Amino acid sequence: MASEESGAQQLHPAVAITEAEATVALERILASRAFSRRPRSRDFLAYVVTELLAGRSHSIKERTVARKALKRSDSFDGRADASVRVQATRLRTALAAYYNTEGIDDPVRIELPPGSYAPLLQRAPVRDSALSSRRASLGPGVVIVAFTDADSEGHPSPTALAL
Repeated sequence: MASEESGAQQLHPAVAITEAEATVALERILASRAFSRRPRSRDFLAYVVTELLAGRSHSIKERTVARKALKRSDSFDGRADASVRVQATRLRTALAAYYNTEGIDDPVRIELPPGSYAPLLQRAPVRDSALSSRRASLGPGVVIVAFTDADSEGHPSPTALAL
């Protein structure tokens, strides 16, 4: 898959994401505010993406994530310890939050599909950057609908005001 000689090699021809693009996407996430207070999620994500880029996605299993990313002992037993599954759920939640805020305009997205510890790299859908930047900066809001005089058929006509 990925080689050391070229950062321009494609990881998956259908989506045309290069190793360099994947590395930049990972670095953005790891440097984000959303992940700044989540060291376990950072370690988990860095480990699985690094393994994917090294062509070892087949070896990303619960036991290897536990031992290499979460620093569990060699005697880790996933049947008795749900820590990897719990951390994977937290990572999925943190990634969703990141892509809804800071990473809304990221061109490459890293996802961790349910039931798997191997990440997927996907090109984000093209968005109107002016609209998405405004949406990200606005945050939560309130819409007030004021009903005014009835129209000719007796129905109130709403007037909306977004705050």
